[in-house]
Amino acid sequence: MQIRELFRDEIGLTRADLMGIVSCVLGLPGERLLMEPARRLDDGEWDRIRDLIGERKRGKPLAYLTHRKEFFSETFYVDERVLIPRPETELLVEEALSFVGNSARGARVLDVGTGSGIIGILLAKKGACQVLSVDVSTSALEVARRNARALSVEGRIDFAASDLFSGVKGRPIFDLVCANLPYVGLHEWDDLMADVRCFEPKGALLGGPRGFEVYARFAPEVGAYLRPGGWVLCEIGGEAQARVVGDLLRDAGFEVSVQQDLAGRQRVVSGIWTSSS
Repeated sequence: MQIRELFRDEIGLTRADLMGIVSCVLGLPGERLLMEPARRLDDGEWDRIRDLIGERKRGKPLAYLTHRKEFFSETFYVDERVLIPRPETELLVEEALSFVGNSARGARVLDVGTGSGIIGILLAKKGACQVLSVDVSTSALEVARRNARALSVEGRIDFAASDLFSGVKGRPIFDLVCANLPYVGLHEWDDLMADVRCFEPKGALLGGPRGFEVYARFAPEVGAYLRPGGWVLCEIGGEAQARVVGDLLRDAGFEVSVQQDLAGRQRVVSGIWTSSS
């Protein structure tokens, strides 16, 4: 079979999905595929493509099939041990990069709930002097370490297994804490897309019955790990959670603001540490 024949038939997938699968199997960027429409697939290539097409039709996300996800102009490795990076998280990264860029002495960053490592790795790559990325999942940390090696930031980022701050105690305080913690509530679970519910790690999504229970543990403790005037950035899932998480941070001694994503949804709660009590 030639590449042009495969794309002509499209066999029940979107063109983007099919392009991603064929590019992965052949090890060629998409534009090369379009330039070589007469290339003939050998039996091994076609068998692999056919297997991946079958998995995609059964709902498995494309990123888990290709083990690749573009985020913030970088390519990250992903598999079923971690959530697939989402565009919504770009706002948190942008806010964090703004803080790092305005730090005259170089920012020390704590990245809580790192997953695939995207937040901490991007901050390490783009100017943070030192990053500590933590996650309760040791499997997720294996993926994050792999991404740190691939993006050549190993000298500026460390990793630790930690349930929130349990693995951080005794370390120097930080200038910035980024938190992308589970925030889906049980009442929202059935409304998630099937490929998310069936394939992505539930523990990295489900924040408790109401969705904000992990942040309820996080907020009272985070100030102990920040210098005066330091920042915390928390990704959340909308207006109701923005109010709850904002109130939790205010009660803990933070001056709070909320940022909206491009869709107009309240997405990041930020807090400046104003209390040392």
